This record gives sequence, C-alpha cells and structure tokens, in this order.
Amino acid sequence: MYIATLFFVVLSFFVPSTDQGIPKAFLVAIISLSAVQVVLAYAFNLWYMRFYKEKNGWDWALRIALLPEFLYANVLSLALIGAYAYFALDSLLLARYEGVPGDQLKLKNSLMRRIASVFSWIFSALGYSRKWGTR
Repeated sequence: MYIATLFFVVLSFFVPSTDQGIPKAFLVAIISLSAVQVVLAYAFNLWYMRFYKEKNGWDWALRIALLPEFLYANVLSLALIGAYAYFALDSLLLARYEGVPGDQLKLKNSLMRRIASVFSWIFSALGYSRKWGTR
C-alpha cells in the first residue's frame, strides 16, 4: 500500500497538469490508498495483539485507544484546514465586500456577497471571528 501511494505521488509530478492542478483521479487514489493503509495497519495491529503471550486488559485498552488518538489528530487537521479556509474567505470575499452597500454592487457581485454572507455565518457559528482571541 505504501509503495502504491508513493508511486501515485511520484507519478503526479510527471503528469501534465491543468489550470486546476493535477487530475482529481490522482488525488482520489492517493487519499483512498492512504485511508486503506491506515485501516489495514490498525486492523493488523489488533489482530497481531492476539499472539502476545503476556497481554492483559490494559494492553488491549492501549492498543484500541489509538483509534481515538487517530480521530483526534484528524479533528485537529480539520481545524487547521478550517483556519486556512477562513483566511482565504476573509481575504478574498469578506474584506472585499465589507461596508459596501448592496445597491452599489453589480448583479454578479451580489451573488458573491450572498456567498460571503452565508460562509461568514457558517464560520461564525463554528467560532471563527474577524478579531483576535476567542469568543
């Protein structure tokens, strides 16, 4: 699995890219292989635990506790991706249309203003703020 994932990563450097980057099939393949690799490694570790001679309940608990740690790491990654997405939204949309009266925007900008207000509401509900600090 690791070799296949590495193969797709290396191959992505040699595939001609479009304006959107590399083809989505490569991204799907890399992410899918990585997810399968994690699941297989976790399942193998649990299966192999059966053969430990001096195992007890604590050993099983520690081995199984790796799943919550994995989920926690992914939640942190999502928070980081959310921060980058909010920064991009704030830089591209919110700062651009802030304080501009709706009647002064053209029709196509009106759609962008609605999109900005929806995403602003979503990020506000998730706890993001345009000020430093927390709420």
